[in-house]
Amino acid sequence: HMVNGSRRWIGVGPFTVQAAEFAKFALVIYLAGYLARNKEALVADPIALVRPLALVGMLCALLLLEPDFGSVVVMAAVTGGVLFLAGARLRHFLVIVLVVGLSLGVLSVLQPYRLQRLVTFLDPWAVAYGSGYQLTQALIAFGRGDLFGLGLGEGIQKLLYLPEAHNDFIFAVVAEELGLVGALLVFGLLIALVLRIFRIAGAAVADGRAFAGYLAYGVALLLGVQCVINVGVN
Repeated sequence: HMVNGSRRWIGVGPFTVQAAEFAKFALVIYLAGYLARNKEALVADPIALVRPLALVGMLCALLLLEPDFGSVVVMAAVTGGVLFLAGARLRHFLVIVLVVGLSLGVLSVLQPYRLQRLVTFLDPWAVAYGSGYQLTQALIAFGRGDLFGLGLGEGIQKLLYLPEAHNDFIFAVVAEELGLVGALLVFGLLIALVLRIFRIAGAAVADGRAFAGYLAYGVALLLGVQCVINVGVN
């Protein structure tokens, strides 16, 4: 199913689901299993670190063909975070971070539309009726919400002013209707959820349940990274 030039969705009756969402969770399960089996080798053998990265690289290449650059950034961040928490050598980890960071930077400027998004993000008001339209409308929603909001259901930005108000820009709608206080409360709850999952993960690893622990770490990072990116875009 194609939307706005991207073929990311699979139609299931009246609904659509993103293939990337299945890939993200499958990746977390794979990493947890791999690290539970190869934790000792991970510390001593750099090759043990390269094997999972090769699979992640193939997944990212497929996602870039959709194209879905955002999911690639999320999967790269989750993979790096889980490997670091599993005890990868710091020098190996830093080399990987440098290579991945440079690769993502190159990918972000190779395609004109990605570069345009970065330029727009820095100054959306300069192109308020063009590529900056979504961002400026989101900022207007934040401004209208003030401290305590207009009231649940009373926002007007979602009434065709703010594109994608039901998914990518839902946090701007929350800010307009619940205000700065409500928006911070929602984000605080998301932070609390992620930290709680981290605590569960740490307890599992300490109890010798490596697979469960790394799986929980992956879920926490997946949720946390996606929340930060989504709120940052808003």
